[in-house]
Amino acid sequence: MNITSDFMRILQQTEKEGKRLNQHLPEFAAFLDFARGYFAARDIRHPLVVEIGILDGAQKTFYKSIIGARHIGVDINKEAPADIHGDSRDPRTKKMLKEMLDDEPIDLLFIDGLHTYDGVKSDYEMYAPLTAHIVALHDILTPKLHPADPVDVARFWEELKKENLNDTLIAIQHHNPRPAEAFNGRPLGIGLIIKGQSA
Repeated sequence: MNITSDFMRILQQTEKEGKRLNQHLPEFAAFLDFARGYFAARDIRHPLVVEIGILDGAQKTFYKSIIGARHIGVDINKEAPADIHGDSRDPRTKKMLKEMLDDEPIDLLFIDGLHTYDGVKSDYEMYAPLTAHIVALHDILTPKLHPADPVDVARFWEELKKENLNDTLIAIQHHNPRPAEAFNGRPLGIGLIIKGQSA
């Protein structure tokens, strides 16, 4: 794994705090490297990151330390260390976020909440228009294990690849050798939508 010492130091710090980074490490490190370079090239020193679905907040430290981000976390779980507690599909949650943004666009939106097709589509349609630069979807490669499995971000990603003619789409993926029965053993993948990069 070609992961920087900064990334590993932050990972150790979050693990000591008892937080779980629910990411495939090489993918998340590559994603952060891309975001850091993207914002540096545009002289955006403190990009505004909005994360939908924060689990226990481990990613916030990475965004702040590696790309110098300001961070707003949204989560339905009232126990999560989120800035906004609410269902991301609820217009009241969007209203709270817009009030917090105070007309400032989101620089990087990371969607990692409800992993159903309808859930990720709703998050994308509600919050991508508030985003100026990058929208990231987590678990774009995660297959359903059986027909009743609700995880279906991959289906929405495939639709975006066919239908989105205005933006540049990039998939970050890394081989994950763990057994498919464990959620994190399935391929995960991070899909990036780079806004307004069409010819």
